[in-house]
Amino acid sequence: MYALIIHQRGAACQGLASPKYARLGIETEHTFMKILALGDVVGRRALDYLSRRLWRMRDTLGVDLVIANGENTSEIHGLSAADADALLSTGVDIITLGNHALDMHQIHDYIDDCRYMARPMNLPPQQPGEGYCKIDIQGKTVCVVPLLGRVHMGRFDYDDPFRMIDNFLKNLPRWAAPSKKRTPLTLFPSR
Repeated sequence: MYALIIHQRGAACQGLASPKYARLGIETEHTFMKILALGDVVGRRALDYLSRRLWRMRDTLGVDLVIANGENTSEIHGLSAADADALLSTGVDIITLGNHALDMHQIHDYIDDCRYMARPMNLPPQQPGEGYCKIDIQGKTVCVVPLLGRVHMGRFDYDDPFRMIDNFLKNLPRWAAPSKKRTPLTLFPSR
């Protein structure tokens, strides 16, 4: 998974300018954001645990954004619409999905309508859902791009994740493209 954080110039920021964007004539500033990335939320027990504790953890740790992999929340393989809603109500901001993402067919319509869920970008393009998700957090736009690796996955129809993210970054949507007002601040792998 990758997170691309975009902010509007003039927001409260700290840090040094990015040499990469300075060469392009784009002023940059670094913004620090606390992101809690949760691995697989597996089954009802994990969902219940998060419902009891996540909001308090967010407050205690000062977390700005919570990203959780929800592909195994329902019956260990897959995610139902009801469990997706429950996961979002626990304090999760964005649900990412993986190779079990579409095992439960009832999620197919839900994923097309849910702004806070993203399937792996390198699934075949005819699959439902988007391969990225964006959310505004404290004046910053965060884009999360789930990607599947291809080693030991048992299927071979996943596109090359490195090529996919390179292509996405080369052809950023207009809302994310660097400009004098919007600057990508950081790109970090979490898997």
